[in-house]
Order: sequence, then C-alpha cells, then structure tokens
Amino acid sequence: MISKIIKDGYRDSVEEDSFSHSAYFHTPSEIKSLPNNAGVNKLEHVSTDEIGVYMKDTINQLSEEKYNLWVEAHLKTCSELLEVLQTELLKERRRLQSPLQRRATRVKANLLFW
Repeated sequence: MISKIIKDGYRDSVEEDSFSHSAYFHTPSEIKSLPNNAGVNKLEHVSTDEIGVYMKDTINQLSEEKYNLWVEAHLKTCSELLEVLQTELLKERRRLQSPLQRRATRVKANLLFW
C-alpha cells in the first residue's frame, strides 16, 4: 500500500484491506504548484486536526480550562489567522450560551474545525 501511495499518489479502499477510506496524497511541491497553476493566490496555510473526530467523547468531557487549552493547541497547529478568528468566535459563543449549552455544542464546534 505505501509503495502505491508513493508511486501513484493515491489509494483506494476497494483495492485492498484498508485502515482508512480512499484518499489522495500530495507532495509538498504539488501543494505549492496547484494554486499557482489555477491562478489562485495563497492567503494563509490552514490545516485540520483529524484526531479530534476520534477523540470527541474525551474532548467533550474536558473541563472548560482544559477544553480551552485543547482549542488553543489545535489552533496553533492550524493557522495563526484561524487562531484569531476562532478566539473571537469562542468569545461570542460563550457570551450567547449558558454553560450547559456550551458543553452540548462542543462536538459540533469541534467538527467545524476538524
């Protein structure tokens, strides 16, 4: 499987036993060239943290303080610009919601960022 990814740049879960769904993998040089070839200007690099999907139950159990640390760490690994935007969104969400509503919407909010 790894040799196929390296050679062809993709894998299809139908082809063999899979640990994940079908996927396409880009090299760093491909990522740099794709926007340029399409006439797109890069404004910011943004990344996702897929592990949050698998840890949603654990994340929902975090105290408010630990949850904020989780969000902060996630945002620092994604984008400094996104960190500013998310911080403002979190402040507004806290202002509008009760503590119980905040805990209930954590998974929904996490899924927006992962």
